[in-house]
Amino acid sequence: MIPEPTTAQTITHWIQPENVLAVLIAAVLPGMRKSVFFPFAGLALYGNWKIAICVCFGYYLLMYLMGGSNDVCE
Repeated sequence: MIPEPTTAQTITHWIQPENVLAVLIAAVLPGMRKSVFFPFAGLALYGNWKIAICVCFGYYLLMYLMGGSNDVCE
């Protein structure tokens, strides 16, 4: 017979501990905006922290490029 999984095993099956750690680290970063943190937290907890970092970096890059303060010549 297969034993019943424990509560900790059930939780870590759905939410990986390294993803929770990535969200906690992102929460204490200085200058982390809520508009970036909440999508990052959702992506990290639902999917994978590596994908969340790529998506949020892309968002930051897009916002930087759309802003007016990215003059290279100055």
